[in-house]
Amino acid sequence: MTAVKVWPLLLLPFSLVCMGKDCSLPVLNGTVVLSSESILKNSFPDNSKAFLECPKGQERKYGPPFITCLNEIDCGEPKSSPHMTYIKRDGTLFGAYIQPVCERGYDLEGTAHRQCLVSGWSGNVECILTTCELPDPVEHGRFITPKDEPVFNDTIEFSCDENYVLVGKSSITCSDYGEYDSPPPKCKVTTCKLPDPVEHGRFITPKDEPVFNDTIEFSCDENYVLVGNSSITCSDYGEYDSPPPKCKVTTCELPDPVEHGRFIAPRDEPVFNDVITFSCDENYVLVGNSSITCSDYGEYDSPPPKCKVGSSTHKQNHWTGI
Repeated sequence: MTAVKVWPLLLLPFSLVCMGKDCSLPVLNGTVVLSSESILKNSFPDNSKAFLECPKGQERKYGPPFITCLNEIDCGEPKSSPHMTYIKRDGTLFGAYIQPVCERGYDLEGTAHRQCLVSGWSGNVECILTTCELPDPVEHGRFITPKDEPVFNDTIEFSCDENYVLVGKSSITCSDYGEYDSPPPKCKVTTCKLPDPVEHGRFITPKDEPVFNDTIEFSCDENYVLVGNSSITCSDYGEYDSPPPKCKVTTCELPDPVEHGRFIAPRDEPVFNDVITFSCDENYVLVGNSSITCSDYGEYDSPPPKCKVGSSTHKQNHWTGI
């Protein structure tokens, strides 16, 4: 391998890397110049010195009066640091750069690259645990965090006050980028969707978007009756406490069979205004109305009649003994 020679930086803002056995003339920055003796040399052997002096009219205030040609410099492996590795594409010789890389969940503090100099690897770097800022306070809710300054993989749990529901995820986790994996949720007052329109009926609601404890009242058109509760209430789960009722046409149950008689109904399940007519067997007479009508309350307008034994001819009172 070809030897590398360098002019080290000894309190002077310059250095020169030389390929070969000796160092060539150093390139200076203008604040100092080579002495008349050194400027006559074409090269400098290992460990030889190049003497410096100030330009005419100036005096040296600090720094050594010479620089030294040194053998090859190898910074070697950088000192190990917790949770850190290095990418070394250029090796570890003088002038090479290495890149520090932190484990997932850790942030690099310091320079993104280090260089091999005469004094060793430049810069100081450290891997510190990734942190996330605490979320803002939750209106009408709260959160629980494992520590005052959440770190990588810490999870924050959210909950809402009574009658409020979470909009968003109930928990968020601090990611390796110092951000949460999702936005913090919000607490919104519990709401319920309006019920579907009621066929043959209607409902009254206190607002377009019912909230917790709002009650919706239902009613039906004439000749229809509610099947279900006449009112439903928005619960703290965003659902109603019972299903919305339906409006069904008013019906009446068929009367019981008539002993010694019969009846005629227009359908198996009489509805509002249907009329049922009754008749009796021979030698039996009706006691009650001969017909009953299904009312709008689901009841008949009078009790069903009965059939009693008797003549269909009404007896006439008359005087005797005349």
